[in-house]
Formats: sequence, C-alpha cells, structure tokens
Amino acid sequence: MSIIYMGNDGIMHRIDIHDQEVLPTDISEDQVIARWTRVLKEKEAEDKAEKQNMLQSTEELFLSLYQDADTAVLPENERDILKQLLGLMLERKRILKRVGEATEDFLTYVHVPTKKEYVVPLKDFSVEDIEKIKEQLDHVLR
Repeated sequence: MSIIYMGNDGIMHRIDIHDQEVLPTDISEDQVIARWTRVLKEKEAEDKAEKQNMLQSTEELFLSLYQDADTAVLPENERDILKQLLGLMLERKRILKRVGEATEDFLTYVHVPTKKEYVVPLKDFSVEDIEKIKEQLDHVLR
C-alpha cells in the first residue's frame, strides 16, 4: 500500500507498506492525503516471464534458420537479413558473441550456451526490409 501524507514539517511524504501493516505511529489518519494499493510482484513476474519467452523464441528462431536451410520458404535474401537482425538482437542480449573481425560479406558469432559458431551473411538492407521483417517478428514472437 502506498500512502501520501502531510508531515509535521509541512512537506508531503510517501510511505510504502504491506497491506497487513498498520500506519506508523508518527502518522495520524488526519495527515493522510491519499492511499492506494498496487500489486507489483505478479505483474513484474509476468513481464519478466514474457520477455524471457520472447528472447528464447528469438534464439530458437535464429538457430532454426541454420538447421532448415534446405527447406527454406523465405527467399534467401530475406533469410539472410533475418539472420543478421536476429544476430544483432541476440548479441545485444549476450546470447551470441562476435568472434574475429567481420569481413565484407560475413560476420561470425559463437552461440554462448553451446559454443557453436554461426556465420551470418552481411547484407545491405533498406528501412522497408527492416519494417517488413519487424512486423512479421512482432506477430510470430508474441
């Protein structure tokens, strides 16, 4: 529970206490301006779980792009752009680690959990390409 009260010093203060706790003795009910209850832990746990699931889905999608290369439904160029974007996302989350120097055409990552190397093609892509892939990723990873 959060309580806003006017202190004896004439300044507004906030105190956060559990619902079962009683108001501290130095604060009277006459001083209370507002109070509200908000459950944070469940929402925080749900948000954390949702983010973790999305990250795991992103990782699995990246890895599957290398497993099913022969039966690809996506055109090769879109597939390469997707690999590059997912690689950048996973590098940021420290699931992939860049190794060596990038060449003009390729970038090499190590998948930290498995220590397996993945060569990611570097492609020039447009804002439209990114938007198209982002829309699709938002739809499938949520």
